[in-house]
Amino acid sequence: MYRFVSISSLRRFCGIVAALLISSAAAPAADAIDQRVSDLLARMSVEEKAGQLVHYCRDKDGEPDAIPLASGFRPPVRGKFSPREYAEFINGLQRQVMDGSPNHIPALIHDECLHGATAYGRATSFPQSIALAASFDPDLVGAVASAIAEEERSIGVRMVCAPVLNLSRDPRWGRTEETYGESPRLAADIGVAYVKPFRARGIATAAKHMIANYGDGGADSAAVFIEQSELHNVWFKPFRAALHEGGSLAVTPCYNSINGLPTHANPWLLTTVLRQLWGFEGIVAADYNAWLIHDTHRLIAPGDPDPRLDDVLRCYRAGMDLPWHDSAWLRPRIVTAVQEGRFPVALLDTVAGRVLRTKALLGVLDQPFADPDQAEKVMHCAEHQALAKRAAVAGLTLLRNDEKLLPLNPEKIRRLGVAGPHAAKVKLGGYSRGVLPTDVHPLAGLQRRFGAERVVHLTGTPDEMVKAAAGCDAVIYCAGVKEGEAVDRARFDLPGADTPEVRDQPPEAAGTAIIDKKKQDPLGNQVAEIRALGATGIPVVLALVAGSPVGLAPVESSVRAVMTTWYGGEAAGTALAEVLAGDAEPGGRLPITWPRHGGQIPIYHDLYPSGRGRIHYGDLESSPRFPFGFGLGYTTWTLSNLTVEAAMVQAGEPIRLSVDVVNTGKRAGSQVVQVYVAQRVAARVLPLQRLEVFRRVDLAAGEQRTITMELGPDHLGWYDADGVRHIDPGMVELRVGTSAIHLPLTATVTVGPADGGALKKNGGTP
Repeated sequence: MYRFVSISSLRRFCGIVAALLISSAAAPAADAIDQRVSDLLARMSVEEKAGQLVHYCRDKDGEPDAIPLASGFRPPVRGKFSPREYAEFINGLQRQVMDGSPNHIPALIHDECLHGATAYGRATSFPQSIALAASFDPDLVGAVASAIAEEERSIGVRMVCAPVLNLSRDPRWGRTEETYGESPRLAADIGVAYVKPFRARGIATAAKHMIANYGDGGADSAAVFIEQSELHNVWFKPFRAALHEGGSLAVTPCYNSINGLPTHANPWLLTTVLRQLWGFEGIVAADYNAWLIHDTHRLIAPGDPDPRLDDVLRCYRAGMDLPWHDSAWLRPRIVTAVQEGRFPVALLDTVAGRVLRTKALLGVLDQPFADPDQAEKVMHCAEHQALAKRAAVAGLTLLRNDEKLLPLNPEKIRRLGVAGPHAAKVKLGGYSRGVLPTDVHPLAGLQRRFGAERVVHLTGTPDEMVKAAAGCDAVIYCAGVKEGEAVDRARFDLPGADTPEVRDQPPEAAGTAIIDKKKQDPLGNQVAEIRALGATGIPVVLALVAGSPVGLAPVESSVRAVMTTWYGGEAAGTALAEVLAGDAEPGGRLPITWPRHGGQIPIYHDLYPSGRGRIHYGDLESSPRFPFGFGLGYTTWTLSNLTVEAAMVQAGEPIRLSVDVVNTGKRAGSQVVQVYVAQRVAARVLPLQRLEVFRRVDLAAGEQRTITMELGPDHLGWYDADGVRHIDPGMVELRVGTSAIHLPLTATVTVGPADGGALKKNGGTP
């Protein structure tokens, strides 16, 4: 479905690097790369090799006196200079690195870029990862990733801390916003679409955080215990796809321990699975200071005089290559350890060789510099700004629309109220480049579309809001929660006066969702405000500005429509206004199940069968409030005539199907056709159903189209604890529809045995 960008299209970025990039058009000869690395290692001293094993952190403003010998660094975050000036500044830093290296080895300059470059503070800010996943559109995500990669490459960045391929199966986890949701298949397909454009431009994507980065209760970095076959079947899937199909050349392990070992010191994970089973050829980069395992996991050699050296040696032995954040101070200790025999020379050469090989594969050794002309051309260009708005619209997800309240008719709106803690704030989400004056918040977007004189900002107490709302034809309430890295939510419902988030807090924390004395984010009395506005009889539209599902039970009866804008990027306010006015269709579908109540968590679309047949509660409906894959639009649809090409296939052969899709409404729209697989017979317990194929379809009013889709072996099989894939013969049910619970079309296919038995294939070649 996807192809790497051809080498010819890369020539505008550089000359020599084109011959070194891996793409579908051409790949560098492995033996030539290996020979080059061997030649380099033979000329390098122990000190220079040790430098390739450490990382220098330079993420503050100011000119460094000297950059120590190191494999890479993060540049200072700067937005006050032009793109050209910043690219030239980065080139100066790179020259310092090369001048300080006897063999003139350049650095891997890296940046955070979940949804836009952050090093240069004026880059394009696209919607946050969860919003991109809500588009269910890998082609769109690929276009966004291509734009980000262009901007990063133009300023000399050659490694990025993205994408986050963790599955979020607990919306209380504060970093849910950084993920692509709960589905292994959706995360895999979106992840591959994100990774490919970076690889094509000679940039390594550090897929993170392998493998789960939270534990029970949605607690960030908490220890996890997951059975090995479950790792292969669920949690590994997006990472395996990013490496094999996307060509990602870096992996970042998670902060927590898994099955009793810290991931950074886990040889089964980093060597047995990653390198031996999957054949990974890139580098393992430790997330910021996560390699300091004696501080967090209490693993330390008794009496060791240098526990931090012991930490990093354990991690190198397990398969780690590069300890981020600031580890340059370790270089002399590593040199001493080699001289004393504590650090084998063979291990030093192996790790340094992997770093050098990755630099060669990316073309960094030949063309390490930024392109000031290209930076001036592409950074926050008009094309990328338009794409940011398009992506924001595609991810905006409409969940309720009572009596077809939306879209609003701008010609009939005399007065529109806008309220809530995020009405006049730009919320970009975690790992963003910072807010610019050109970014658009909801109030500004609505004022531009409906007219500033007709849009009123409702502020103050609930009573004051009600008084100011008099005469409004509708109120848009922009709600939010406190979340983010290391800010997990113990409470699931929207914050309000009658919920413990506010009631249990001391006076100095009143109005915050989570107590953080250093960095409070007042969210107000949202439940009381929404209820008061709803009691007026004025239609209230709840627009949730957040990166994860939120409990809406306290306010649902007070609103007529519900949507989540997620964190929509720099054009979020414009996108919201266009969708509310009917200029655009809300394109999003839920990439994560939306619970009714926190007591249902965890809940996701691919649950395993229960010993009693189904999950049930004695005091609450077991179904979610909104299912995975769900989202409304402004038109109506019919799916029919599901046809399977062959009623029987051999194990390993593709299953091809087609379905007729009709836009039965009066306006153009977009629908996501989803195919779920339910295997009736298998040698192990499998999910009741799981998403395996999806396709976005755009149709004009009254238009009909027959779409075809295909399921390959990896869509049907399962992995055992050794990472071997099996496809059991038997009946497979295909369920087709528009969400995990709206699947009106079904068909069955019988999978016959291959070579007289179940197909088995090594997990390294999915």
